[in-house]
Amino acid sequence: MRLITSTRSALQQYNTLLSEIDEAQNNFKALEKELADMSERMLTGVVTHYGKDSSEYEKAGGTRKSERRRRKQRSPKPTTGTAATAG
Repeated sequence: MRLITSTRSALQQYNTLLSEIDEAQNNFKALEKELADMSERMLTGVVTHYGKDSSEYEKAGGTRKSERRRRKQRSPKPTTGTAATAG
């Protein structure tokens, strides 16, 4: 009987800790989103004042327009499948 009681108690404590961790994770994600939004607004303000190609924009965490690399477009793969011909 004592083993069942201590197991129930341990399970309850475990579930309580899991619930607290979930709450902490949710709070952290909300703060992270809020910080990302603030950073985006701050960068927008820097762009408005200095422009996207300024060193101030780069100092604020953005990538200068002149330093961005363009992605190379992949050429379409040639079709090498065999087509059945109706005869």
